[in-house]
Amino acid sequence: MVESKYELAKFNVFYYWRRWKARETKHKYTPLEDRIAHGDFEFCDYYHQALYELWLLDDRLKNERSKYPSYEAWMNRKEVIEKQQYDRYHKLMTAFNKEEPKIWNDLVSSLASDFRHLGPDKISRIDLINELAGEFDGTTLEFYHYLKNYNK
Repeated sequence: MVESKYELAKFNVFYYWRRWKARETKHKYTPLEDRIAHGDFEFCDYYHQALYELWLLDDRLKNERSKYPSYEAWMNRKEVIEKQQYDRYHKLMTAFNKEEPKIWNDLVSSLASDFRHLGPDKISRIDLINELAGEFDGTTLEFYHYLKNYNK
């Protein structure tokens, strides 16, 4: 079995599709550099969990195949297994697609608030940060330091 960096979650009828607890973030009044170093703005965990569900599906299908000698019984069981796993996968990807833009917008907004030297108003700073982020190749913390030392 593959070791996970995530902590298992208790069963919740509303979030049955999540196997692990959500990432814990620092409070919004914590300095931005500390929040970035903590990993608050890193890639959303739901994506990796969704890929893990696909891996589990493949593993489960391999293990269960030998239990069903007839082709028809196996196809019925395979359909049930795939429905369960794909249901989790799709819910995780939906959560990822909702969460990832929030993480990005929170990061850009926080950067625009911290680095007033980038422009006269927040909207122009946000546009500049988005433009620079598209060209930048490095980690979030390196991008923070790059913006800290950026001169127009």
